[in-house]
Amino acid sequence: MLEPTMEPQPSLPDGATLARDDFPGLYRAALEAAAELERRGDRRGAARIRREAAEAYAVWDEQGRRRLLALLDTPRRPPRGSSSSERAR
Repeated sequence: MLEPTMEPQPSLPDGATLARDDFPGLYRAALEAAAELERRGDRRGAARIRREAAEAYAVWDEQGRRRLLALLDTPRRPPRGSSSSERAR
């Protein structure tokens, strides 16, 4: 008669607990995004994502959660001026 605890709990007023439950997974995904950038040769971008992810993870608030979500999109974006940035290295 035990109900699974993994299902969403609609009785939560603002979803704060659910958002907090997302943090470890979002942080891990941000680190994986950084690893993807590093595999592509963008070590600076990877370091920036790791730094920003650690800062966002440290506060555990809605703004930090949004920052983590934004970081997840970074490796999917096409590199801007990748040929010029490679020449600068």
